[in-house]
Amino acid sequence: MKILGNSENNLDNLLIVDSGAEISVIRDISFLTGINHNPTDRLLGAGDQELKVNAAGTLRLNFGKTVIKIKALVSPDSTCNLISLHDLEKAGLIIDLQNRIVLNKNHKKIGNIIDCGRYICLPLKLITPNKGIHKVNNISKKLQMAFLHRLFGHINIKTIKESISNKLIKNISLNDVDWSHIDKFQCTDCMKGKATKHKHIVGSRLKYQNNYGPFQYIHSDLFGPVTGVSATSPSYFISFTDECTRFRWVYPLRTKSAESIYNIFDHLVRQIDTQFNTKILSFHMDRGSEYTNTEMQMFFQKHGIIPIYSSTTDSSSNGVAERSNLTFLNDCRTLLVSSHLPNSLWFNAVEFATLMRNAFINSTNKMSPRGKAGLAGLDASTILPFGQEVVVHNHKVKNKLHPRGITGYALSPSKESHGYLIYLPSTKQIIDTSNYVLVKNLANNTTADNSIFDDLITIYEQDIDTSILDGTPIDSTYNNNNAALGGTGTGNGLEGFDDYNNDALGGTGNGNGNGLEGIDDYIKTALGGSGPGNGNGLEVIDDNNELLHFDDENSPLNESNDNIPLDALEDISNGDNSQEGTAIDEFTNFTDDSQEADLHPLDSGETNHNSTPIDNTAANDTTIVTDEQSQILPSSGGRKKIESMLKKNGNSLSTFQNPRKRVRSNITDKSETRKDLQEEKDYKETGIRPKKLRRRVNYIKAIKHVMQTKQLNPSLNYFDAIVHNKSTTESKEYKAAYDKEINQLMKMNTWDNNQLYDAKDIPSKKIINSMFIFTTKRDGTRKCRFVARGDQQHPSTYDENAIANTVHHYALMTSLSLALDSKKYIVQLDISSAYLYADLSEELYIRTPPHMSKRGKVMRLNKSLYGLKQSGANWYNTIKEYLIKKCKLQEVKGWSCVFRNKDLTVCLFVDDMVVTSSNRELANKFIDTLKKKFETKVVNTGEIDNQGYAYYDILGLEIEYKFGSKMKIGMEKSLQSKLTTLDVNLNHSGKMLKAPAPPGTVITKCEPETTEDEYKKDVKWLQRIIGLASYVAYKYRFDLLFYVNTLAQHTLFPSKQVKRLATLMVQYLWDTKHKKLIWYAKDTNQNDLHAITDAAFANLDGYGSQVGYFIRLNNKIIGGSSSRAKLTCTSSTEAEIYAVSRAIPMLDSLKLLIPKISPTKLNAEIKSDSMSTINIATSDDDKKFRNRFFGTKAMRIRDEVQQLGLNIKYINTEENTADVLTKPLSYKRFLKLTADWIS
Repeated sequence: MKILGNSENNLDNLLIVDSGAEISVIRDISFLTGINHNPTDRLLGAGDQELKVNAAGTLRLNFGKTVIKIKALVSPDSTCNLISLHDLEKAGLIIDLQNRIVLNKNHKKIGNIIDCGRYICLPLKLITPNKGIHKVNNISKKLQMAFLHRLFGHINIKTIKESISNKLIKNISLNDVDWSHIDKFQCTDCMKGKATKHKHIVGSRLKYQNNYGPFQYIHSDLFGPVTGVSATSPSYFISFTDECTRFRWVYPLRTKSAESIYNIFDHLVRQIDTQFNTKILSFHMDRGSEYTNTEMQMFFQKHGIIPIYSSTTDSSSNGVAERSNLTFLNDCRTLLVSSHLPNSLWFNAVEFATLMRNAFINSTNKMSPRGKAGLAGLDASTILPFGQEVVVHNHKVKNKLHPRGITGYALSPSKESHGYLIYLPSTKQIIDTSNYVLVKNLANNTTADNSIFDDLITIYEQDIDTSILDGTPIDSTYNNNNAALGGTGTGNGLEGFDDYNNDALGGTGNGNGNGLEGIDDYIKTALGGSGPGNGNGLEVIDDNNELLHFDDENSPLNESNDNIPLDALEDISNGDNSQEGTAIDEFTNFTDDSQEADLHPLDSGETNHNSTPIDNTAANDTTIVTDEQSQILPSSGGRKKIESMLKKNGNSLSTFQNPRKRVRSNITDKSETRKDLQEEKDYKETGIRPKKLRRRVNYIKAIKHVMQTKQLNPSLNYFDAIVHNKSTTESKEYKAAYDKEINQLMKMNTWDNNQLYDAKDIPSKKIINSMFIFTTKRDGTRKCRFVARGDQQHPSTYDENAIANTVHHYALMTSLSLALDSKKYIVQLDISSAYLYADLSEELYIRTPPHMSKRGKVMRLNKSLYGLKQSGANWYNTIKEYLIKKCKLQEVKGWSCVFRNKDLTVCLFVDDMVVTSSNRELANKFIDTLKKKFETKVVNTGEIDNQGYAYYDILGLEIEYKFGSKMKIGMEKSLQSKLTTLDVNLNHSGKMLKAPAPPGTVITKCEPETTEDEYKKDVKWLQRIIGLASYVAYKYRFDLLFYVNTLAQHTLFPSKQVKRLATLMVQYLWDTKHKKLIWYAKDTNQNDLHAITDAAFANLDGYGSQVGYFIRLNNKIIGGSSSRAKLTCTSSTEAEIYAVSRAIPMLDSLKLLIPKISPTKLNAEIKSDSMSTINIATSDDDKKFRNRFFGTKAMRIRDEVQQLGLNIKYINTEENTADVLTKPLSYKRFLKLTADWIS
């Protein structure tokens, strides 16, 4: 096909592919079929001018044997023909931007992409012109099934029809509803919320139905606890199901105390006796203590009720009650997902589900529980869809100009009045009112979180035995969808999914060592993804005609992946649940789906555009909601809430299918396509854009959750690094790095080059996707690494117990310290492509790299590719075996990756080695032995310059080594570059800070109001600062340990004070970036190992105590620790004992290491400025202990002191350097205590 030039005139013959469009727009009506000449859709141009819409219909695109249909609008005012990329992909096409081709769902080429200037296009001749008679579509005025399904709480649509037919629902008839295609009806929210493992067997409980009358035999079960919700939300609910009528009751519980259970049973017995004039004969329950306690036994005896308990170890014999709870739980999930309301409203969803389940026909009784019980049917005009947006009248306005309406969301009819229960997000309250009007746009402003019930669902599914329960399916709505999900028989409909999708979506596993350490020190950040960009193309307009922009691509909110727990953002009395993640979750931005493939053109993973086949009903159609559906209708309140809606327009509330859209034409530049695709994907997955609500941060909940956020991403993909890099020099350097990596992979025989396999012939769990990552090292050189997608690796393909070790920082500092004292030479080595020397025992396959142009092919892996779960462990075992057998070294017991013999010591950090030796020739001999098998690069030979110095960069530490005299350790170059990226306005020329924080600073607890976006942004900012400061403090700036630790305790609570102290920390690091840890050589025949301890009693909030210690080796500080005591100390002596107990394990470990490196006499001591602690730890008088806990700790210290040969000595408080680890000192004292070891 001829590629057109840049002339704009050529656009008349093309269809411009618009990644932001939600509907296609053409200029010529003759290209449409199924034409509607009276469309109600509106179209806006780039300048907000309204474009005329003449018609709507269907485009037929003919790609040879592949013909697709896409909905489109006709506008003569449009300057060009636009086709929606989203609709093309929903129709099963793959737009391969890398190869500029169009693929079908089987990944076969069916057409070419045309480049026209900035635009990506398809030829207009693909459209099959309409040569027939244009038929005008009639607009149905009947109620839609989707509306009724949502209105009645996602009850099975056939159950709804049968119930209406049997006149169980008032104010609605069969003729009011469009029942066409009822057999194909499906609801994606139900699929998500009600997925089950199996169905149940009919008829197993007929004997009970025949022997008991209504309300005589009641099943009961307790559900919970529900964790992760606020303290004001129930933690449990107890349900009751009548055997005869299947009528259900639910009651909330905060605790399952005997008193609470007793009161509920008493209330139910009295209610049934009063309302139905019936005595309950039996309760059927499990053997939980809430049912078997003494109070309940007495209750049953008092009322003459026979308790029937489940058989021991057979909880499924109480299947009716358990199935009821599971049904409620499924309904609850579905309602929360569809309404996007917070999980703190979970019990309100259960109550609404109970109301619906009692109203609709039951498959066991063939009528509704209400009808079986003799109650009137449910009045449809009194029900609102769960989560329906309303505006509530506010009668307590501050002034006459203040808005008189508050946005709320309908929950369920009130049990105590003729009103409705409404949830108000702005106040976190549920009110009972009839003063409200309905809002016809259901784009809720709260964020759904449907994760807290997942584990509970699994437990219930596992507990239910199909051989015991009767035949009512858990929810037959889902059963109608088996075909859509690809399953058959009695399964859950998921069997038809390709295993590859499961691999791509799951299983990071728990194995140690993901093989990423060798990329460089910051490789884990290299795998983070960028956030979505600003939207172009078709954008959504809200009801106030305000453009709702996508968040900026640089916003921290977009990078967060929503891993920040929402319950940290609630009101002090409310909350949602949280989600916890692991660091490997950062890989998920590269999951192998159709849209991500364009984000990373050189990601060699196969795309799969059928990975989500659930929403089949919408696959070939796009819903555009009309302006009629956006109006606000008045409500009379009380019992006639939606009658006017039912009469006026049957479709008026169907907007829940898709929030109101108006389309804006704004052609997308192809250079922005990648971020637009991600943006479109994010929007389609969430369906809402939350408004910025200011909420009070719950301090208690905030500190209980681990925030997972993405780090700063310094990596590039092939597209950014080479293809579109504006810097020609950088592009060439990255291309050279890419070629070098490919050559190295081929050289190392990483995979079997002689045989290619079809991916479809290999089990999907054995196929590993891959990607190229480009980074810039600290020395400015460009690096390319080909890595496996270990985040997608199936657990069966690696040993979860495999261990990948690296040298401990204390071991490295000990080796360097002793090298200084012993006048040893230090040599630094690097092994190129280290992991590729380790053979791979598992049968795994890698998708072919892009440069091979072998789509759909895989190769057998021979070597441990970077990124595989087992690569780190395989490499460690390989190098360890070689060092022991060929280099004649031994690994020091208790200190992995420290190898030695009498002549040299080797510290191993993945593929980096630090070798210390008193003899250069022996070091060179060792290097020659390594080179026999490994490609070993001598990074630093240890050559000394004319002034006696050697300079190193060892694992990020900048080291100045004056042979036999002194050593300075710093990170000035790294800090110079990294501190400027922390979004802090640094003072480059003002007065330098003397300490990280003002003297006597204590962080106080306060709970300011903030928006969710602001909170996430602040937390991410704090995490970046504290992450860098922690790394620096742990490595060599031990004077920062106290300040970093106390600040880290408040990471999830970014108050003004915390943010101010974080800013001061960054400024102090900037002012003192030139400062270094300084060691002086000690000429002695004895190694002195000292632990200097200190504690500050009750100096933290909640009367917590801060404890710390320094480790000195031959008067050189090699490490330190500062932390909050995990237990509350009742005196300063207890705090000091706690500090001593923390230091002893490290002393014990170092006593094993030091003699192996320097076999001379070792003297180990503990120094404390607390005489009472020393006396207690050395005394035999047990009466000195105040309680058993600290008594046993002191006794433990006594035993360790004696067994390890330790001495406990007194140090004057004025000389105790560990004081800087426990409290914010005065400037004078801070400088005094750090002067001799911070240069």
